[in-house]
Amino acid sequence: MLTWNAASETDTETFVPKEVFEAWMKHHAIANTAWPIAHGTTMRGYRVPKENREEHLLASWSQVRDMCLYVHVPFCEKICKFCDYSVMNPDIRKEQEPKYFGMIARDMLAGAGYEVRHGKNTFSKIAWNDGLSDYLHHRVERAVPYLGVGMWAQSFNPHNSLSYNGWALVKHPDYYYKNINEERLPVESANHLSREAAMAKMISVSFYSGGIHLESFLKTFGIPLETAFPEEIRFVKENRYMEYDEFYGTLQLTELGTRYCHGIIALFYNGEVKKHLLELDENAWIRWKQIARPIQTKFAL
Repeated sequence: MLTWNAASETDTETFVPKEVFEAWMKHHAIANTAWPIAHGTTMRGYRVPKENREEHLLASWSQVRDMCLYVHVPFCEKICKFCDYSVMNPDIRKEQEPKYFGMIARDMLAGAGYEVRHGKNTFSKIAWNDGLSDYLHHRVERAVPYLGVGMWAQSFNPHNSLSYNGWALVKHPDYYYKNINEERLPVESANHLSREAAMAKMISVSFYSGGIHLESFLKTFGIPLETAFPEEIRFVKENRYMEYDEFYGTLQLTELGTRYCHGIIALFYNGEVKKHLLELDENAWIRWKQIARPIQTKFAL
């Protein structure tokens, strides 16, 4: 049975929350919900060799009983403030959008009995249901594994695996179509995660709803959040950034904490990513902009 990878030496280190928070303030444009940052560095020890990707993913997902289905639609005209997912360069969007939806939405989802309407990127078999809230509840709050379908989609199994479909790194959609047409998994990156790395990913995703569900964390990782992150929790509580919400069973952002959301997320990164964040220099943002995914400059408020 596939389980978490062995943690790297850095992932077992302890970092001073105040120093990590200050590093986020310096590099706030880089550190956010899109854990991990600097894949080539921070995920190097967990990267699955190309020839073993399919074997790893089959081993990971064959033991999952409950999952969410996540279909990535990379054509947003505006990027939500909380989102760091990849979108397609507008220069090729007009050409690629009908081809992509023809393959993903109408063929796969409609064939599976889902209602597919133009202009929507959520789907449901129930006519009156948006197909949104229940999915987000399970994926974001309850840490249910989600299997990503489509270009740029990510798949996350909090018990061992994080992978990305092409073409996030290759930067050309033909990589994705070529693998689909040849009946191969269109995965360009797969990572066999340690428990520490999986915790960081789960918590980063959880902040889409502004907090961490305590029971789900315990159920997923076998230890209480307070045991895994004692200093971090002390830091956010002393600074009134987060508080326990007894009704919902979460450690939740306060009004003050919402101003520093991404810095608070960084506190729960794994050691590899914290170390990278702490070591970034003043010019990191400039270099990151030069190599990052295609970015649209309009943001939804």
